[in-house]
Amino acid sequence: VFIKANVPASTVATMKLTFTDGAFTDVEYFTILVNPTYQTHNANKIQVTLTNNGKMAFYNFPTNTQGNGFIFNGVNHMFEGGLLMGNSATKLVNVVRNTGGTQDNDFRSRTFYSLTTPGAISDQDGFTNFNDSLAPIANRIGLSVNMHSYEFSSLGNDKYVIVRYDIQNISGAPVNGLRVGLFFDWDLGDATQNYSKYDATRSLAYAYDVGTTNHRNEYVGVRALDSASSC
Repeated sequence: VFIKANVPASTVATMKLTFTDGAFTDVEYFTILVNPTYQTHNANKIQVTLTNNGKMAFYNFPTNTQGNGFIFNGVNHMFEGGLLMGNSATKLVNVVRNTGGTQDNDFRSRTFYSLTTPGAISDQDGFTNFNDSLAPIANRIGLSVNMHSYEFSSLGNDKYVIVRYDIQNISGAPVNGLRVGLFFDWDLGDATQNYSKYDATRSLAYAYDVGTTNHRNEYVGVRALDSASSC
């Protein structure tokens, strides 16, 4: 099988198989993923898909067929996740859904998301790089991001994933008042009964299910390890 150099990243290619036996002929189809731009951490009790352009859980919102989501106790708990950066109402770049219900795709990557097991820092290290060059000019800031991820498997460290963003200004002009955030659409049990709260003392945003139907006891969340300015 030969793949052309201009095939887009994360393309689902349909393969046609024709087989014959005497006068009998039939056709079957199967698909393969070409140039996958995402990987799934799986070194501890959490499986989470991270992509080469800052998306989390799945690469192809809202179909959500490319990726594993955020799996804990055998169940996916996340519908969508991703990175946002901005310093004004217009200078905002992201890869999460907009008010029209479609997903913004402001980040360009020329690399894949790579996983190394074991890693140099953790039991499984991840890395990619992207910038905001796909954003409309009116929204573009001029930022480059090195994204690292770490998953540990030892007892007591096997229920979290660390994600680190090294952000560089490549615009050639000062960028003041930059805010960096993560958007998560958690799904726990009955998604309509999910509550989100923020613990400022821990810089911890978390979600849980309060419903009685399909209720789940897990709490999920994200913590800013260098402290958060707000929620």
